[in-house]
Amino acid sequence: MKKQKQFSKVMLLCFLFATITYASIAAMGYSMFGSEVQSQITLNLPTKRSSSKLAIYTALINPIAKYALMMTPII
Repeated sequence: MKKQKQFSKVMLLCFLFATITYASIAAMGYSMFGSEVQSQITLNLPTKRSSSKLAIYTALINPIAKYALMMTPII
């Protein structure tokens, strides 16, 4: 950043935005599935639909794809 004094404000704004986004998605998921919501949202998806399978596989591949990005600063 050009103005390093703004870093804490930007971080606070980003964390606030992420918190609001996750909370709204959680509320929408609870409103869709009700009290029968399971611990992982992918367990609530119907297994016979191809769109659900795509979502499940994407959720499985996501951490594997990010492993190299997380290890780059360490290496």
